[in-house]
Amino acid sequence: MFRRKYKVKGEDVNDYMVMQDFAYVVYAISLIKSYVIKNGYSKKVVEGIKMNIENSTNQLVCIKNLMFTQDFLMYLDSFNIQEGNNKVLVETRFFNAKNELCATLVLKT
Repeated sequence: MFRRKYKVKGEDVNDYMVMQDFAYVVYAISLIKSYVIKNGYSKKVVEGIKMNIENSTNQLVCIKNLMFTQDFLMYLDSFNIQEGNNKVLVETRFFNAKNELCATLVLKT
């Protein structure tokens, strides 16, 4: 399992200071990029993965809202890549500072 700590930024929230759906995907891409670089994938593969994920279908399930300036942890639970046909499946979970599950996100290309 791979994890990173982040903080909800101003550009990630709506008028009610709640993190918006698109921000979950942005953070997931950041986490995946960190993961693949750490595991020795080439820059070309990293950029291909990023482009595929930006055009992927996603399933987001929000349980608790993440709010502006709130710290949170992201866990990369599953990362599967088939380099020949550029298929990617990613599963991530978002936890608040109290270690409460706030959201899950599944990205498929």
